[in-house]
Amino acid sequence: MSSIIPNSSRNTQSLMAIGTLIVAATSIYKFTQKRKDDGGTNNSATNDETEFYKELGVSEENLPTHIQREIHKERKRQAKVELISMKTPMYDNVCMLDTNRELMCTISMKKARWYTKKFLFLSAVFITFFIFSLLLFRDLDTTNKNPIQHTTHDNNITQYDNVCMLDTNRELMCTISMKKARWYTKKGIAEWSTFKEDDDGSTTNLIAEEVKCIRLLFEHNGADSKKTTPEETLYLRSAKQNVCVACGDDGHHIRHYIVPYSYRTLLPEEYKSHMSHDIVILCPDCHLECERPTKKRMKNIEHDLRMKMGEGAIDISPFIDDPHLRHIRSCGIALVKWTENMPTEKVERYDKDVREYLASMCKKEEEKEAILNGKEKLTKSQLQKACSVNYRVKNPNFVRGNEVVVRSLKGAQGIEEFIIDWRKHFIAMVNPQHMPTGWRIDSPVLCGSMGGDVDGVKS
Repeated sequence: MSSIIPNSSRNTQSLMAIGTLIVAATSIYKFTQKRKDDGGTNNSATNDETEFYKELGVSEENLPTHIQREIHKERKRQAKVELISMKTPMYDNVCMLDTNRELMCTISMKKARWYTKKFLFLSAVFITFFIFSLLLFRDLDTTNKNPIQHTTHDNNITQYDNVCMLDTNRELMCTISMKKARWYTKKGIAEWSTFKEDDDGSTTNLIAEEVKCIRLLFEHNGADSKKTTPEETLYLRSAKQNVCVACGDDGHHIRHYIVPYSYRTLLPEEYKSHMSHDIVILCPDCHLECERPTKKRMKNIEHDLRMKMGEGAIDISPFIDDPHLRHIRSCGIALVKWTENMPTEKVERYDKDVREYLASMCKKEEEKEAILNGKEKLTKSQLQKACSVNYRVKNPNFVRGNEVVVRSLKGAQGIEEFIIDWRKHFIAMVNPQHMPTGWRIDSPVLCGSMGGDVDGVKS
Protein backbone atom coordinates (compact mmCIF):
# COMPACT_ATOMS: atom_id res chain seq x y z
CA MET A 1 0.00 0.00 0.00
CA SER A 2 1.51 3.17 -1.12
CA SER A 3 1.65 6.10 1.15
CA ILE A 4 0.55 9.45 -0.11
CA ILE A 5 2.77 12.47 0.89
CA PRO A 6 0.70 15.55 1.64
CA ASN A 7 1.26 18.67 -0.50
CA SER A 8 2.31 20.64 2.56
CA SER A 9 5.22 18.25 3.19
CA ARG A 10 6.33 18.55 -0.45
CA ASN A 11 6.30 22.33 -0.24
CA THR A 12 8.32 22.17 2.95
CA GLN A 13 10.97 19.99 1.28
CA SER A 14 11.13 22.35 -1.72
CA LEU A 15 11.63 25.32 0.54
CA MET A 16 14.41 23.52 2.41
CA ALA A 17 16.17 22.66 -0.89
CA ILE A 18 15.87 26.24 -2.11
CA GLY A 19 17.24 27.53 1.22
CA THR A 20 20.17 25.14 1.03
CA LEU A 21 21.03 26.35 -2.50
CA ILE A 22 20.78 29.99 -1.39
CA VAL A 23 23.12 29.33 1.55
CA ALA A 24 25.60 27.52 -0.72
CA ALA A 25 25.55 30.30 -3.32
CA THR A 26 26.04 32.94 -0.63
CA SER A 27 28.99 31.09 0.85
CA ILE A 28 30.63 30.67 -2.57
CA TYR A 29 30.16 34.40 -3.33
CA LYS A 30 31.68 35.41 0.01
CA PHE A 31 34.59 33.05 -0.53
CA THR A 32 35.28 34.48 -4.02
CA GLN A 33 35.20 38.04 -2.72
CA LYS A 34 37.59 37.16 0.06
CA ARG A 35 40.09 35.74 -2.48
CA LYS A 36 39.92 38.96 -4.51
CA ASP A 37 40.46 41.15 -1.46
CA ASP A 38 43.31 39.10 0.00
CA GLY A 39 45.02 38.47 -3.35
CA GLY A 40 44.74 34.74 -3.01
CA THR A 41 43.71 31.98 -0.62
CA ASN A 42 45.32 30.44 2.36
CA ASN A 43 45.57 26.83 3.41
CA SER A 44 42.60 27.04 5.83
CA ALA A 45 40.07 28.46 3.33
CA THR A 46 38.45 25.14 2.48
CA ASN A 47 38.42 24.05 6.13
CA ASP A 48 36.62 27.27 7.07
CA GLU A 49 34.04 26.67 4.39
CA THR A 50 33.46 23.11 5.60
CA GLU A 51 33.02 24.35 9.14
CA PHE A 52 30.53 26.89 7.77
CA TYR A 53 28.38 24.11 6.31
CA LYS A 54 28.68 22.05 9.49
CA GLU A 55 27.38 24.97 11.51
CA LEU A 56 24.30 24.99 9.25
CA GLY A 57 23.83 21.28 9.91
CA VAL A 58 24.66 20.28 6.30
CA SER A 59 27.37 17.67 5.70
CA GLU A 60 29.62 17.80 2.65
CA GLU A 61 28.18 14.57 1.25
CA ASN A 62 24.66 16.04 1.16
CA LEU A 63 25.70 19.12 -0.80
CA PRO A 64 24.85 19.33 -4.51
CA THR A 65 27.34 17.73 -6.90
CA HIS A 66 28.45 20.97 -8.57
CA ILE A 67 29.28 22.49 -5.15
CA GLN A 68 31.31 19.42 -4.21
CA ARG A 69 33.25 19.76 -7.48
CA GLU A 70 34.08 23.42 -6.76
CA ILE A 71 35.25 22.51 -3.26
CA HIS A 72 37.48 19.75 -4.69
CA LYS A 73 39.00 22.12 -7.29
CA GLU A 74 39.68 24.70 -4.61
CA ARG A 75 41.52 22.16 -2.51
CA LYS A 76 43.74 21.30 -5.49
CA ARG A 77 44.49 24.99 -6.04
CA GLN A 78 45.44 25.41 -2.42
CA ALA A 79 47.89 22.52 -2.73
CA LYS A 80 49.70 24.42 -5.50
CA VAL A 81 49.72 27.83 -3.83
CA GLU A 82 52.89 27.20 -1.85
CA LEU A 83 54.67 25.85 -4.91
CA ILE A 84 53.90 28.69 -7.31
CA SER A 85 53.92 31.61 -4.86
CA MET A 86 56.94 33.90 -4.41
CA LYS A 87 59.38 32.74 -1.75
CA THR A 88 60.47 36.29 -0.96
CA PRO A 89 58.57 39.59 -1.11
CA MET A 90 58.73 41.40 -4.42
CA TYR A 91 59.32 44.85 -2.93
CA ASP A 92 61.91 45.31 -0.19
CA ASN A 93 61.49 49.11 -0.18
CA VAL A 94 65.10 49.86 0.73
CA CYS A 95 65.54 53.63 0.49
CA MET A 96 68.47 55.01 -1.53
CA LEU A 97 69.76 58.40 -0.40
CA ASP A 98 72.13 60.81 -2.12
CA THR A 99 75.20 62.39 -0.53
CA ASN A 100 72.96 64.99 1.16
CA ARG A 101 70.75 62.22 2.60
CA GLU A 102 67.89 63.19 0.29
CA LEU A 103 65.62 60.32 -0.80
CA MET A 104 66.25 59.33 -4.40
CA CYS A 105 64.28 56.09 -4.87
CA THR A 106 63.50 52.68 -3.36
CA ILE A 107 65.45 49.59 -4.41
CA SER A 108 65.57 45.89 -3.60
CA MET A 109 67.68 44.38 -0.85
CA LYS A 110 69.74 42.53 -3.47
CA LYS A 111 70.78 45.76 -5.18
CA ALA A 112 71.45 47.44 -1.84
CA ARG A 113 73.84 44.65 -0.90
CA TRP A 114 75.51 44.95 -4.33
CA TYR A 115 76.15 48.66 -3.76
CA THR A 116 77.67 48.07 -0.34
CA LYS A 117 79.94 45.30 -1.66
CA LYS A 118 81.13 47.47 -4.55
CA PHE A 119 81.76 50.47 -2.33
CA LEU A 120 85.36 49.56 -1.54
CA PHE A 121 86.12 48.79 -5.19
CA LEU A 122 84.63 52.06 -6.44
CA SER A 123 86.42 53.98 -3.72
CA ALA A 124 89.73 52.46 -4.76
CA VAL A 125 89.06 53.37 -8.41
CA PHE A 126 88.17 56.94 -7.49
CA ILE A 127 91.25 57.39 -5.33
CA THR A 128 93.46 55.95 -8.09
CA PHE A 129 91.95 58.29 -10.67
CA PHE A 130 92.35 61.28 -8.35
CA ILE A 131 96.02 60.52 -7.68
CA PHE A 132 96.68 59.97 -11.39
CA SER A 133 95.06 63.32 -12.22
CA LEU A 134 97.26 65.09 -9.68
CA LEU A 135 100.38 63.47 -11.11
CA LEU A 136 99.32 64.29 -14.66
CA PHE A 137 98.48 67.95 -14.18
CA ARG A 138 100.91 68.96 -11.49
CA ASP A 139 103.65 71.43 -12.31
CA LEU A 140 106.72 69.58 -13.54
CA ASP A 141 109.09 72.35 -12.51
CA THR A 142 109.30 72.11 -8.69
CA THR A 143 112.59 73.97 -8.26
CA ASN A 144 111.25 77.47 -8.86
CA LYS A 145 109.24 78.93 -5.99
CA ASN A 146 107.71 81.77 -8.02
CA PRO A 147 103.91 81.57 -7.57
CA ILE A 148 103.40 82.71 -11.16
CA GLN A 149 104.74 79.39 -12.35
CA HIS A 150 101.95 77.44 -10.64
CA THR A 151 99.15 79.51 -12.16
CA THR A 152 96.98 77.43 -14.52
CA HIS A 153 94.28 78.27 -17.00
CA ASP A 154 90.74 77.95 -15.73
CA ASN A 155 89.50 77.18 -19.26
CA ASN A 156 90.77 73.80 -20.45
CA ILE A 157 89.83 74.44 -24.06
CA THR A 158 92.00 77.51 -24.59
CA GLN A 159 94.64 77.27 -27.29
CA TYR A 160 96.70 80.37 -26.47
CA ASP A 161 98.37 80.77 -23.06
CA ASN A 162 99.95 84.12 -24.01
CA VAL A 163 103.01 83.72 -21.81
CA CYS A 164 105.34 86.62 -22.53
CA MET A 165 108.99 85.92 -23.34
CA LEU A 166 111.38 88.71 -22.34
CA ASP A 167 115.00 89.16 -23.29
CA THR A 168 117.80 89.77 -20.80
CA ASN A 169 116.78 93.46 -20.60
CA ARG A 170 113.18 92.51 -19.85
CA GLU A 171 112.01 93.74 -23.25
CA LEU A 172 109.07 91.84 -24.73
CA MET A 173 110.08 89.50 -27.58
CA CYS A 174 106.98 87.38 -28.26
CA THR A 175 104.25 85.28 -26.67
CA ILE A 176 104.63 81.52 -26.22
CA SER A 177 102.68 78.61 -24.74
CA MET A 178 102.84 77.56 -21.10
CA LYS A 179 104.37 74.23 -22.15
CA LYS A 180 107.30 75.93 -23.84
CA ALA A 181 107.71 78.40 -20.95
CA ARG A 182 108.02 75.49 -18.51
CA TRP A 183 110.55 73.84 -20.83
CA TYR A 184 112.73 76.97 -20.77
CA THR A 185 112.59 77.23 -16.97
CA LYS A 186 113.21 73.54 -16.45
CA LYS A 187 116.32 73.71 -18.64
CA GLY A 188 117.60 76.61 -16.56
CA ILE A 189 117.84 79.03 -19.49
CA ALA A 190 114.95 81.25 -18.33
CA GLU A 191 113.26 82.35 -15.14
CA TRP A 192 109.85 83.68 -14.20
CA SER A 193 109.89 87.44 -14.21
CA THR A 194 107.92 90.67 -14.73
CA PHE A 195 108.02 93.51 -17.24
CA LYS A 196 110.58 96.27 -17.09
CA GLU A 197 109.35 99.30 -15.18
CA ASP A 198 109.34 102.77 -16.75
CA ASP A 199 110.64 105.89 -15.08
CA ASP A 200 107.22 106.56 -13.54
CA GLY A 201 107.16 103.08 -12.00
CA SER A 202 104.60 101.60 -14.44
CA THR A 203 105.08 98.76 -16.90
CA THR A 204 104.72 99.21 -20.63
CA ASN A 205 103.46 96.24 -22.61
CA LEU A 206 100.95 95.18 -25.19
CA ILE A 207 99.37 92.62 -22.90
CA ALA A 208 97.18 92.89 -19.81
CA GLU A 209 98.63 93.91 -16.48
CA GLU A 210 98.44 90.52 -14.74
CA VAL A 211 100.33 88.33 -17.18
CA LYS A 212 102.81 85.46 -16.93
CA CYS A 213 106.34 86.24 -18.14
CA ILE A 214 109.66 84.46 -18.44
CA ARG A 215 113.02 86.18 -18.94
CA LEU A 216 115.80 84.56 -20.95
CA LEU A 217 119.13 84.17 -19.18
CA PHE A 218 121.16 84.35 -22.41
CA GLU A 219 121.48 86.59 -25.45
CA HIS A 220 119.34 85.06 -28.22
CA ASN A 221 120.49 84.92 -31.84
CA GLY A 222 118.14 87.63 -33.04
CA ALA A 223 119.00 90.16 -30.34
CA ASP A 224 120.76 92.49 -32.75
CA SER A 225 118.50 91.74 -35.71
CA LYS A 226 116.55 94.69 -37.11
CA LYS A 227 114.85 92.78 -39.95
CA THR A 228 111.40 92.61 -38.41
CA THR A 229 108.87 95.19 -39.53
CA PRO A 230 106.51 96.97 -37.12
CA GLU A 231 103.62 94.74 -38.35
CA GLU A 232 105.61 91.56 -37.68
CA THR A 233 106.65 92.82 -34.26
CA LEU A 234 103.00 93.58 -33.46
CA TYR A 235 101.97 89.99 -34.30
CA LEU A 236 104.79 88.52 -32.23
CA ARG A 237 104.09 90.59 -29.14
CA SER A 238 100.30 90.80 -29.14
CA ALA A 239 98.07 88.46 -27.13
CA LYS A 240 96.03 85.99 -29.14
CA GLN A 241 92.35 85.72 -28.28
CA ASN A 242 90.86 82.28 -27.62
CA VAL A 243 87.90 82.84 -29.95
CA CYS A 244 86.91 81.55 -33.38
CA VAL A 245 88.66 83.77 -35.92
CA ALA A 246 85.60 83.62 -38.18
CA CYS A 247 82.57 84.22 -35.95
CA GLY A 248 84.15 85.10 -32.59
CA ASP A 249 82.59 82.18 -30.67
CA ASP A 250 84.41 81.61 -27.38
CA GLY A 251 83.09 78.08 -26.77
CA HIS A 252 84.57 74.86 -28.13
CA HIS A 253 87.36 75.28 -30.67
CA ILE A 254 89.24 73.21 -33.25
CA ARG A 255 92.77 73.92 -34.37
CA HIS A 256 92.68 74.71 -38.08
CA TYR A 257 95.66 74.60 -40.44
CA ILE A 258 95.48 77.26 -43.13
CA VAL A 259 97.95 75.22 -45.20
CA PRO A 260 96.34 71.72 -45.12
CA TYR A 261 98.04 69.43 -42.60
CA SER A 262 98.76 66.74 -45.21
CA TYR A 263 100.85 69.30 -47.15
CA ARG A 264 102.39 70.93 -44.08
CA THR A 265 103.84 67.65 -42.79
CA LEU A 266 105.81 67.16 -46.03
CA LEU A 267 107.29 70.67 -46.11
CA PRO A 268 110.89 71.24 -44.94
CA GLU A 269 111.32 71.62 -41.19
CA GLU A 270 112.06 75.36 -41.33
CA TYR A 271 108.58 76.01 -42.77
CA LYS A 272 106.68 74.37 -39.91
CA SER A 273 108.85 74.30 -36.78
CA HIS A 274 108.10 77.22 -34.40
CA MET A 275 105.72 78.65 -36.99
CA SER A 276 102.18 79.02 -35.65
CA HIS A 277 101.31 81.92 -37.96
CA ASP A 278 99.24 79.62 -40.21
CA ILE A 279 97.51 77.80 -37.33
CA VAL A 280 94.27 79.43 -36.16
CA ILE A 281 91.29 78.28 -34.12
CA LEU A 282 87.77 77.83 -35.46
CA CYS A 283 84.50 76.66 -33.96
CA PRO A 284 83.26 73.28 -35.28
CA ASP A 285 80.67 74.85 -37.61
CA CYS A 286 83.12 77.26 -39.22
CA HIS A 287 85.71 74.49 -39.46
CA LEU A 288 83.31 72.32 -41.48
CA GLU A 289 82.32 75.22 -43.71
CA CYS A 290 86.01 75.84 -44.45
CA GLU A 291 86.93 72.17 -44.94
CA ARG A 292 84.50 71.53 -47.81
CA PRO A 293 86.01 74.04 -50.28
CA THR A 294 89.50 73.16 -49.02
CA LYS A 295 89.06 69.46 -49.84
CA LYS A 296 87.63 70.37 -53.23
CA ARG A 297 90.59 72.64 -54.01
CA MET A 298 93.07 69.96 -52.93
CA LYS A 299 91.38 67.44 -55.24
CA ASN A 300 91.47 69.85 -58.18
CA ILE A 301 95.17 70.66 -57.63
CA GLU A 302 96.04 66.97 -57.48
CA HIS A 303 94.02 66.21 -60.63
CA ASP A 304 95.68 69.00 -62.62
CA LEU A 305 99.16 67.82 -61.62
CA ARG A 306 98.40 64.21 -62.54
CA MET A 307 97.12 65.38 -65.91
CA LYS A 308 100.52 66.99 -66.54
CA MET A 309 102.19 63.69 -65.62
CA GLY A 310 100.20 61.81 -68.26
CA GLU A 311 96.86 60.08 -68.60
CA GLY A 312 98.17 56.92 -66.95
CA ALA A 313 98.89 58.80 -63.73
CA ILE A 314 95.19 59.58 -63.25
CA ASP A 315 93.90 56.01 -63.53
CA ILE A 316 96.67 54.42 -61.48
CA SER A 317 95.34 52.54 -58.45
CA PRO A 318 96.92 52.65 -54.98
CA PHE A 319 96.56 48.85 -54.78
CA ILE A 320 97.21 46.04 -57.26
CA ASP A 321 96.58 42.28 -57.31
CA ASP A 322 99.54 40.02 -56.56
CA PRO A 323 99.20 37.01 -58.97
CA HIS A 324 101.07 34.63 -56.66
CA LEU A 325 99.01 35.46 -53.56
CA ARG A 326 95.81 35.26 -55.58
CA HIS A 327 96.85 31.80 -56.81
CA ILE A 328 97.51 30.66 -53.22
CA ARG A 329 94.05 31.85 -52.18
CA SER A 330 92.43 30.01 -55.09
CA CYS A 331 94.33 26.83 -54.22
CA GLY A 332 93.20 27.02 -50.58
CA ILE A 333 89.54 27.50 -51.57
CA ALA A 334 89.76 24.60 -54.04
CA LEU A 335 91.26 22.25 -51.44
CA VAL A 336 88.49 23.11 -48.99
CA LYS A 337 85.51 22.83 -51.36
CA TRP A 338 86.35 20.64 -54.36
CA THR A 339 89.05 18.18 -53.30
CA GLU A 340 86.88 15.14 -54.02
CA ASN A 341 85.94 16.35 -57.51
CA MET A 342 89.45 17.30 -58.69
CA PRO A 343 92.08 15.03 -60.25
CA THR A 344 94.71 13.67 -57.89
CA GLU A 345 97.57 15.42 -59.70
CA LYS A 346 95.84 18.80 -59.41
CA VAL A 347 95.16 18.25 -55.73
CA GLU A 348 98.82 17.39 -55.12
CA ARG A 349 99.99 20.47 -57.03
CA TYR A 350 97.65 22.79 -55.10
CA ASP A 351 98.66 21.16 -51.83
CA LYS A 352 102.33 21.71 -52.64
CA ASP A 353 101.80 25.40 -53.49
CA VAL A 354 99.88 26.00 -50.26
CA ARG A 355 102.55 24.21 -48.21
CA GLU A 356 105.31 26.32 -49.73
CA TYR A 357 103.42 29.50 -48.92
CA LEU A 358 102.71 28.44 -45.32
CA ALA A 359 106.36 27.40 -44.88
CA SER A 360 107.52 30.82 -46.09
CA MET A 361 105.42 32.42 -43.34
CA CYS A 362 107.01 30.33 -40.56
CA LYS A 363 110.02 31.60 -38.64
CA LYS A 364 111.18 28.32 -37.09
CA GLU A 365 112.93 25.74 -39.24
CA GLU A 366 111.19 22.86 -37.47
CA GLU A 367 107.77 24.21 -38.42
CA LYS A 368 108.87 24.69 -42.05
CA GLU A 369 110.11 21.11 -42.33
CA ALA A 370 106.92 19.75 -40.74
CA ILE A 371 104.81 21.55 -43.34
CA LEU A 372 107.00 20.74 -46.37
CA ASN A 373 107.50 17.00 -45.74
CA GLY A 374 103.82 16.35 -46.47
CA LYS A 375 103.48 13.43 -44.05
CA GLU A 376 100.52 15.02 -42.28
CA LYS A 377 97.49 16.54 -43.96
CA LEU A 378 96.98 20.25 -43.84
CA THR A 379 94.84 21.21 -40.87
CA LYS A 380 91.63 23.16 -41.11
CA SER A 381 93.29 26.27 -39.64
CA GLN A 382 96.14 26.07 -42.19
CA LEU A 383 93.69 25.81 -45.09
CA GLN A 384 91.67 28.69 -43.62
CA LYS A 385 94.83 30.78 -43.48
CA ALA A 386 95.46 30.08 -47.17
CA CYS A 387 91.85 30.95 -48.05
CA SER A 388 92.07 34.30 -46.25
CA VAL A 389 95.25 35.51 -47.98
CA ASN A 390 95.01 39.19 -48.90
CA TYR A 391 96.23 39.41 -52.47
CA ARG A 392 95.66 43.18 -52.69
CA VAL A 393 99.04 44.88 -52.11
CA LYS A 394 100.27 48.47 -52.35
CA ASN A 395 101.16 49.69 -55.80
CA PRO A 396 104.85 50.77 -55.77
CA ASN A 397 104.18 53.11 -58.70
CA PHE A 398 101.37 54.98 -56.94
CA VAL A 399 102.16 58.41 -55.49
CA ARG A 400 99.82 59.97 -52.95
CA GLY A 401 98.14 63.23 -53.83
CA ASN A 402 99.88 65.32 -51.15
CA GLU A 403 103.28 63.98 -52.26
CA VAL A 404 102.48 64.89 -55.89
CA VAL A 405 101.63 68.46 -54.85
CA VAL A 406 104.66 69.02 -52.60
CA ARG A 407 107.06 67.51 -55.16
CA SER A 408 105.78 69.96 -57.77
CA LEU A 409 106.91 72.96 -55.66
CA LYS A 410 110.08 74.41 -57.11
CA GLY A 411 112.48 75.66 -54.48
CA ALA A 412 111.94 78.16 -51.70
CA GLN A 413 110.09 80.57 -53.95
CA GLY A 414 107.60 77.89 -54.99
CA ILE A 415 106.94 76.94 -51.37
CA GLU A 416 106.45 80.58 -50.38
CA GLU A 417 103.95 81.16 -53.20
CA PHE A 418 102.17 77.93 -52.28
CA ILE A 419 101.71 79.01 -48.63
CA ILE A 420 100.59 82.53 -49.56
CA ASP A 421 98.02 81.09 -52.01
CA TRP A 422 96.51 79.01 -49.23
CA ARG A 423 96.36 82.07 -46.98
CA LYS A 424 94.44 83.93 -49.68
CA HIS A 425 92.11 80.95 -50.09
CA PHE A 426 91.41 80.90 -46.35
CA ILE A 427 90.60 84.62 -46.24
CA ALA A 428 88.31 84.29 -49.28
CA MET A 429 86.40 81.27 -47.92
CA VAL A 430 86.07 82.19 -44.25
CA ASN A 431 86.22 85.99 -44.27
CA PRO A 432 87.58 86.03 -40.71
CA GLN A 433 86.75 88.98 -38.48
CA HIS A 434 88.85 88.06 -35.43
CA MET A 435 92.32 87.22 -36.74
CA PRO A 436 95.24 87.78 -34.33
CA THR A 437 96.56 91.32 -34.22
CA GLY A 438 99.31 91.81 -36.80
CA TRP A 439 98.41 88.73 -38.91
CA ARG A 440 99.03 89.38 -42.61
CA ILE A 441 98.87 87.35 -45.81
CA ASP A 442 102.41 88.39 -46.82
CA SER A 443 104.00 87.58 -43.46
CA PRO A 444 107.26 85.60 -43.70
CA VAL A 445 106.82 81.86 -44.17
CA LEU A 446 110.27 80.77 -42.99
CA CYS A 447 111.17 80.03 -39.38
CA GLY A 448 113.54 82.62 -37.88
CA SER A 449 112.68 85.36 -40.34
CA MET A 450 110.27 86.95 -37.87
CA GLY A 451 112.94 87.58 -35.25
CA GLY A 452 111.92 85.21 -32.47
CA ASP A 453 110.18 82.09 -31.26
CA VAL A 454 106.59 82.39 -32.41
CA ASP A 455 105.27 79.06 -31.31
CA GLY A 456 102.53 80.58 -29.22
CA VAL A 457 99.91 77.86 -29.77
CA LYS A 458 99.70 74.75 -27.64
CA SER A 459 101.13 71.62 -29.23
